Amino acid sequence: MLPESGSESGQDVEGPDEGTTPDGDAANDSLSGDAGIDVVDDGQGDASDASDSGDGGAVDGGDACADPNYCATHCAPGIDNCGLQRNCTDNCPSNRTCDPTTGNCTCMTAAGWCSGRCDSIQDNCGNTVMCPMCEGGLLCTSNTCGCVPLPNPCGSQQCGQVLDSCGHPVTCGNNGLCASGGICDADAGTCCTPSPNPCGGRCNVSVDNGCGQMVACPPTCGSPEVCDPTGSCCSPVSCGNSCGTVSNGCGGMMSCGCGMNQVCYSGQCCTPNGNPCSPNCYDNCGQPVACCPEGGPPDGGPDGGSCGQVGAQCLGGQGCCTWLKCTATQTCESSCIPQGSGPCSSLANCCYGATSCSMGVMADGAGPVPQTTMPGMCQ
Repeated sequence: MLPESGSESGQDVEGPDEGTTPDGDAANDSLSGDAGIDVVDDGQGDASDASDSGDGGAVDGGDACADPNYCATHCAPGIDNCGLQRNCTDNCPSNRTCDPTTGNCTCMTAAGWCSGRCDSIQDNCGNTVMCPMCEGGLLCTSNTCGCVPLPNPCGSQQCGQVLDSCGHPVTCGNNGLCASGGICDADAGTCCTPSPNPCGGRCNVSVDNGCGQMVACPPTCGSPEVCDPTGSCCSPVSCGNSCGTVSNGCGGMMSCGCGMNQVCYSGQCCTPNGNPCSPNCYDNCGQPVACCPEGGPPDGGPDGGSCGQVGAQCLGGQGCCTWLKCTATQTCESSCIPQGSGPCSSLANCCYGATSCSMGVMADGAGPVPQTTMPGMCQ
């Protein structure tokens, strides 16, 4: 809980009640993983809900450091347990003031607390004050002049202040705060438990902590996540085979390169095929090469105009690169057998123009004698 001290307001303060402090939200502090969360004042907050240690045991600084409730327990700018500057706002209750040197709310004895009261009594901060004795012959009963207050003035009210039956202010709960921790709605007199992790994957935005307080989420996310334009933590995509400046999938852009012996072509990494020439003077990756003397149909490469490689079609005997041959089956191959030559085992062995691979038969004598199949010839 944040340390408090009583202050005089026309009364004699006999001594601070060391066991009386605000209600202690820090007891509920948890390490949520969202570092750098700041509570923005909306008039309902209570920075005095804290522990003497200030942060509920937040870990040391670093990427894994998380101190989400620092500003729920401090009321002025300061350095949190992770070594980060936190711009906490003054969200102290009405009967407390913020000490900028410590960032703690200090309880103040309410003005006029002794009005109509008498003798030794605890003030709204839990400190013992000495009020003057009654005037005009009025009797001092239950620390009240000329009136006996009814018991249990707070009733079901959990925090804040009410007037007793004698018209005197009385604090409810833990000196006006929530006895079990939480945020006090002074108007309703009820306590609210804030979310332990209100940011939950959000960044660079302010969100409600569930009790009407706005919480400033950290400006960045834990690696490898990044903060996207909508204020959400996002895992960027990998480059894959893309190259150049591409989207990271989180509303930003990133620069991607290619591997060894690759070039960037139309936004994709491409490996040149090593052909020495091309009909359009560019290889399959758009890099300039020597121009082939003959044209030919596209071979399916990215540039849509290189000469036919091994296995490509050569319709009408045209289209193969100069170092390849078009076969009788109209396929580009490294070699073929000219028409009228042999031996061949199928038409695919023959060059373009041949129509068959004729197999010869030689007889060893007249009549039913053994026959020998001769090697074929491209016809």
